[in-house]
Amino acid sequence: MDAADPRSLARADLDGALPAGRRYPNHLASVFVLAHLKDPSFHFSGFYAADWNPSPYLAMDVILVGLQRFMPIEIAGRVLLSLCVLAVPAAAWFFVRRANPGEQSLALWSLAITQNLYFFSGEC
Repeated sequence: MDAADPRSLARADLDGALPAGRRYPNHLASVFVLAHLKDPSFHFSGFYAADWNPSPYLAMDVILVGLQRFMPIEIAGRVLLSLCVLAVPAAAWFFVRRANPGEQSLALWSLAITQNLYFFSGEC
């Protein structure tokens, strides 16, 4: 899968492969450990401890730990990535709706922002 291809996320959802990104599997693994830290079937508490301090990935960790209560970590990661892609056009639509009523179609330009090379290459 080519990391520079902006359709890599959609293809990853269809073929079951991981989305592009070197750090994505590490993020999923660390969040899996956080979610199962006190689970007796996994013995993570003897090796790891939760250190909830302000970090760039704190929101992602909290959201993924919560999503793991309802779905597996792989699906939770895809749901979070999909929400990130949809959040930009939704935020632009809410802004344009208040700033320039009647011209909500301008928010469609924000779809170009979601085709960000850094997002699809896993560098964010």
